[in-house]
Amino acid sequence: MFNHASEARFLFSMTGTSVEASVVHLWAREALSAPFQVQVTLATEFEIESPSEIIGKEALVTIINDDQASGGEDRFFHGIVRRFEEFGSSGKYLLYEAEVVPAFWQRNLRSNCRIFQEMQVQDIIKKILEEGGITSDRYRFALMNKNRLRGFCVQYRESDFDFVSRLLEEEGMFYSFEHYRDKHVIVIGDAGIVHVPITGSPQITFNPNGGMVPEKESIHSFSYSEKLCPDSYTHRNFFFKHPSVDLTARKKGEAGPQTEIYDYPGPYVAQERGDYLARVRHEEQTALQCQAEAQSTSCRIIPGSTFSLADHPARHLNAEYLLVSVTHVGEQPQALQEEAGGACNYGNTFLAIPASVSFRPRRGTPKPVVRGLQTAIVTGPPGEEIHTDRYGRVKVQFHWDREGERNDTSSCWLRPAQGWGGSGWGMLFTPRVGDEVLVDFLEGDPDRPMIVGSAYNEENLPLYEQPFNKTVSAMRTRSYPNDTGSNELRFEDRKAREEIYLHGQKDWTIGIENDKNQTVGHDESMQVGNNRTKFVGVNQTVTVGRNHSESIGDNKRVSIGLNRTETVAINTAETIGAAKELTIGGLYQISVGGAMNETVIGAKAEEVGAVKAVFVGAHMTQQAMANRESSVGENLTTVIDGNHTVKAKAIHMEGGDEIIFRTGKAMISMKSNGEIVVLGGNVTTKGAGEVRIKGKSIAKSQYTPTEVPSFIKPEKCSLRWQVVSAVDGTPGPGVDVVLLDPVTSALKVSLVTGEDGRTERQISETSPEEYIAFVGSGEWAIDITTDDEPQMLEYTDWFDREAEE
Repeated sequence: MFNHASEARFLFSMTGTSVEASVVHLWAREALSAPFQVQVTLATEFEIESPSEIIGKEALVTIINDDQASGGEDRFFHGIVRRFEEFGSSGKYLLYEAEVVPAFWQRNLRSNCRIFQEMQVQDIIKKILEEGGITSDRYRFALMNKNRLRGFCVQYRESDFDFVSRLLEEEGMFYSFEHYRDKHVIVIGDAGIVHVPITGSPQITFNPNGGMVPEKESIHSFSYSEKLCPDSYTHRNFFFKHPSVDLTARKKGEAGPQTEIYDYPGPYVAQERGDYLARVRHEEQTALQCQAEAQSTSCRIIPGSTFSLADHPARHLNAEYLLVSVTHVGEQPQALQEEAGGACNYGNTFLAIPASVSFRPRRGTPKPVVRGLQTAIVTGPPGEEIHTDRYGRVKVQFHWDREGERNDTSSCWLRPAQGWGGSGWGMLFTPRVGDEVLVDFLEGDPDRPMIVGSAYNEENLPLYEQPFNKTVSAMRTRSYPNDTGSNELRFEDRKAREEIYLHGQKDWTIGIENDKNQTVGHDESMQVGNNRTKFVGVNQTVTVGRNHSESIGDNKRVSIGLNRTETVAINTAETIGAAKELTIGGLYQISVGGAMNETVIGAKAEEVGAVKAVFVGAHMTQQAMANRESSVGENLTTVIDGNHTVKAKAIHMEGGDEIIFRTGKAMISMKSNGEIVVLGGNVTTKGAGEVRIKGKSIAKSQYTPTEVPSFIKPEKCSLRWQVVSAVDGTPGPGVDVVLLDPVTSALKVSLVTGEDGRTERQISETSPEEYIAFVGSGEWAIDITTDDEPQMLEYTDWFDREAEE
């Protein structure tokens, strides 16, 4: 510690005041990444009546450097008066104590809750400094790494000073002060390049007796130590945008992982950023591993500057060092003049590290922890009801945020927690603008908010009035945009009124990949306001235990690709108000087990395109209440095994050319030219009255009894067979016709139809005999004399015959 006999070496002055005081005692503490603190004891003959006028004023404390050999300048401490205290007197002098701190210290007097988004750390700090009145000429950034973007950074219930200090510590940035007569400048850096040598000569000589030589500055005490520190630092983080990426970052030293510090979570989302912060944390924990503690009389010792030690007997200690912290002590008793004696004394103690070591400040400022949940209001752009991104995230306005404008910039994107979330499955409910949501913070970190729920409030009341509907549980959405419609699923749990209610504002789509089973214990009612379409890919079975009623307002159309089978156990009734049309592409068969009655109130028309066959197993009765007419396009043949009785008031028969009545050998022939021939064995004419024969002339027989007229003489018989389709009447060519004797089954003749479906003619001298006729060949031949058709049930071709004489 140097001393000087009478000259004042410690000076104090304030801007904007007329206070004149001498420094009696000086104590100052300054360090890297810490605000300096200067305390001076002042003596004055004049009472200072208004200390409040001094508080906050700029002050200057000066240490006069009279060691001209060092080339150094006077040492200044420029700041503001934080505290001014009157604590007594000494003789005629009043004693005061003033405490001088940097303007940055005033940021301790303001705390805040606010959000910074998408800003570089240095820009956040700049904003806070300038808000505190620290203009751009009183701060300076000297950064190597300028990419320190914070997407979402919260100052939460902490002072501006603590917030800035915490950001600097997290980033591995440090600050120091440059002092001038009229101002002090805060210098913020992140690398050793910002550290400059002390003013004047960069060397300070080691002299263990230097404290006894006030005229020359020196370091008179110097101790150097090393200590064991963790040798590696590892941290890890998880980022939801890249969930499979291992964001582990490690900075290893030589000792290996046995002295490793491992931490989670790391404040980064990119590997490069994580690697950088791991290096910063490793440098932080090893910065003071090697350190020197010393005492000197040099007032040029300034934290953040470097110096070189010279003339130390331990030569390896003669190296360059970075000053980390300094404590100054000075006394100037002569300021009390005759009441005090002694010389002016000054000295300091300091802490330094090798200049080759990267200094990083300790993270001594705790980050605020949000304890428990908070609520916030979901926000979005003006007029928007749902504001979200591809991850379903939303933005909110925190109640403590005074700067937010309740829009899409009020916060970062917050992920809402869902009941279940997976790759393409899970639950999804997106909070909407105006909703009050519950926000939790991962690890209590205000920079990592996450929505975990929702809450009702007076403006957003529960969807069912409470407590009157206390048994109701429901989920209801709202139609978007600006609509009062909704979709809803509701559960009513009140006893005897239990209900599940489902409402869709527009469409309802159900997709079932396999089976769907639905059981209704009582009634089911379905109402479709417009169209209903139902598609069944394979089979459909409908079972109705009792009655089935179906009412169709207009038309009904049923299309069946193949067959239709309908079974009615008892009766069926069909009522058609107007016409009925039935079109059948193939066969139409009706089988009635009992009686069948058909009543047609008006006319009935029946049209058959080909052959029609009617078979009646017993009696057949036909009754026409008025006239009956039959029209046959070609021949009409009626075969009756028994008797044929015709009863009428009058019978009219008309043949265009001829009418023939024949039985056995008897015949009556009537021709259109008026000729009538009666032929038989005995001809008997009886009359109850008289029998009259009239004619222009009556001729006697011209033949002898043994003669027969030529037109009735037996002639050769011509017979041929024709085969036609019973479906469409087309001829059947190439069909076998085989005639057998009915008694001996001997073959009579075998024929084959030609292209016109007819066989060759059979010529015989007598009338045709009886035959058994088979049409076709093989096992499926048809006996048309007995209608025996054992093999033809699956064929559509039926055959008929034509005989010509």
